[in-house]
Amino acid sequence: MLLFGLGLIVVSLLIMMYEDYRYRAISVKFLAAFFMGSFLFGFVQNELSEWLVNFLLNSLLLVFLLLVIQLYYKFRFRTGGCFVDTVMGKGDLLFFWALGAVFSPINFLITLSFLSLLSIVLSLPSVIVKGRQYKLPLISFMGLGLILEFAMVYKYDISVGSDSQLLLFVTKWIS
Repeated sequence: MLLFGLGLIVVSLLIMMYEDYRYRAISVKFLAAFFMGSFLFGFVQNELSEWLVNFLLNSLLLVFLLLVIQLYYKFRFRTGGCFVDTVMGKGDLLFFWALGAVFSPINFLITLSFLSLLSIVLSLPSVIVKGRQYKLPLISFMGLGLILEFAMVYKYDISVGSDSQLLLFVTKWIS
């Protein structure tokens, strides 16, 4: 069941990455498949109570981050509108929310940070060449990092739903 959830995540993610890169939009059906794979993958790794707590905490973290971004956007650009659909699409937000079903809170923050930095590094050449108006295919770049992360998770048999597993992996990797 775990491999089925992971397979659903990877296949839907690959299709969403292509759609996002090509059209700067994603299909709802593949986003729904990604959601189902994320929920299944996260649920199979943890007990129901632990999974619900992780998902709730990750959702609250995401809401907090989005509120901070909205406040920054409002004060920086002196606009009354929302940054969603101006800077970032609704599909990107739903993508982040689906990731919250997979990871524990610390792993969620680490994953978001890693995927954001990877997106910045990968998009930098395009932004330099095409200018500031370049629309970043966020799911495409983040999806690449997520596939790499899931490959490491699968190779080293890490439970991403538990923070102690991450700490154990890091200490083994360092020594």
